[in-house]
Amino acid sequence: PKESGQNIFSYKLSVLSFWGLMFVYLWAGGHHLIYSTVPDWMQTMGSVMSVVLILPSWGSAINMLLTMKGEWQQLQDSPIIKLMIMASTFYMLSTIEGPIQAIKSVNAIAHFTDWIPGHVHDGVLGWVGFMIMASLFHMAPRIYKREIYSKSLIETQFWIQTVGIVLYFTSMWIAGITQGMMWRAYDEYGSLLYSFIDTVTVLQPYYTLRAVGGLFYLVGFFIFAYNMYKTATAGRVLDKEPTTASPMAN
Repeated sequence: PKESGQNIFSYKLSVLSFWGLMFVYLWAGGHHLIYSTVPDWMQTMGSVMSVVLILPSWGSAINMLLTMKGEWQQLQDSPIIKLMIMASTFYMLSTIEGPIQAIKSVNAIAHFTDWIPGHVHDGVLGWVGFMIMASLFHMAPRIYKREIYSKSLIETQFWIQTVGIVLYFTSMWIAGITQGMMWRAYDEYGSLLYSFIDTVTVLQPYYTLRAVGGLFYLVGFFIFAYNMYKTATAGRVLDKEPTTASPMAN
């Protein structure tokens, strides 16, 4: 709302989402302990509450997206809003993927595999990372009283990091599911078909792809840091503090 000049779509939905997250998240942690030595009721509670968690999570993300209703053209004009919208999208992806992994039949394959940290990283890099960087870009002109140094650098950063995140988490998804299936494969005598080192060897291409994705994200972060530094030191001085959209040079 501060960047777009739009009122939040629904205050009530914001409140419901907030308190829903506060209540449900307390009980969802058990999904990390499925098929462990903790009591079965705790595992089941974690699994059920993780699925329920979709409601407040998506409620807050949809509230963010609907705030832009009728003003979607701002995506073309403001890369900061683009970062925020993509952050909300990654949040929705992460908060549907987690409950899917919390279902016991899915967790039987996913647990201890690369799919689990892959799910975490699309949330951390895409949701948290983009949200923080967009917020800092919004605050920079108000803190330094200067115009953002380069709009084109934000656009470049956005696309490089988006490609990097997608490469990063999709490679881990594929690697994780491959791991889980290979660990569960056995022959007619009940013996495992693959040794642990076999699973490591087959995943090497995905680890390479993951490294490339991480490198893309890192390059984008350096672009972000450079843009922030130049904003603080070389951005055009503003006559007054902006009220909505952050001013930026092309």
